[in-house]
Amino acid sequence: AYSLMNVSGEPYCCPFPTGIAIAMFFQVFRRTLSRTLLLTICLGYGLARESLHKQEKCLMCVLSLCYLSASLALSIDEVVEINDLHHEAEHNVWWDVPVLIFDIFFLMWIYIALIDTMSDLKASGQTMKLEMYNKLGVVMAVFITLVSILTLVMALAKFGLFP
Repeated sequence: AYSLMNVSGEPYCCPFPTGIAIAMFFQVFRRTLSRTLLLTICLGYGLARESLHKQEKCLMCVLSLCYLSASLALSIDEVVEINDLHHEAEHNVWWDVPVLIFDIFFLMWIYIALIDTMSDLKASGQTMKLEMYNKLGVVMAVFITLVSILTLVMALAKFGLFP
């Protein structure tokens, strides 16, 4: 979609060309699906238990749809802001807040589900599966630490603490 715009010179905002709208949707959908699949794995589906409870499925769908909606709104706002040639619109932080809140809900639920699944595996003596979940926990902890450090550095740079 972007290479076609480079050739044609067509702007990608307001109204959005079909290719750009589809690309934005699938980018946000991929992020949403990644979070949902990780949560499903941490809940133990397929490894520690055969199915998820109906309530868990419903909550996962609601959280995923909320995250998808908020992320799409944020993406649209960012594209509109980038294409504002007169710089009349400033970045509205309120578009970031819902995405952040839903991300925190995902992270907390993933962490709690991982801990619960690991304790169930330990109680049932399934050491190989427990070892896999331990490795997943370590990878997630390292990733969250790196993202947190990067976010802190970016926030400090935005406030001018770094040249």
